[in-house]
Amino acid sequence: MNGLTRITLVALIMIATTGGLFAQNDPRLGTWSLDVAKSKYTPGPPPAKELRTYSLVGHNLSVNVESTDAHGNRVVLNYVATEDGKDNALSGLAAGNGISMHRIDARTFEADTKKDGKVIGTTMGEVSQDGKTLTLTFKTTAPNGQPVTNIAIYDKQ
Repeated sequence: MNGLTRITLVALIMIATTGGLFAQNDPRLGTWSLDVAKSKYTPGPPPAKELRTYSLVGHNLSVNVESTDAHGNRVVLNYVATEDGKDNALSGLAAGNGISMHRIDARTFEADTKKDGKVIGTTMGEVSQDGKTLTLTFKTTAPNGQPVTNIAIYDKQ
């Protein structure tokens, strides 16, 4: 193996493993509980409670959301997504059936919720520097044309 081949091989191994290490150190991993009192839902109402669990499936992010709405109805939402902006299947959401995600940096990401490939809402997410708080800002338009902005604050469990 010549020197150039060795350098190329080492570079490829570093690139391949960096993604895995980056994912394993993802500050979103774990379970997060909605702090309803700190959150703001416009026009509202907020969920009565919600747990979000982020885990890894290979190099992909698996998200499970268990929520109870203001009327006591339970909703479970699931998806496994790449963070390359490509569409991924989403289940459990009546208004949408897809999601695409884009990682901005180690603590910040963006996700577009979609219905049949069309963006219906955008979420900006950020984990605090200390890793204890997750803030999700979701923006969409209601069927009546009213803007919807939800700022959900979660505590790491």
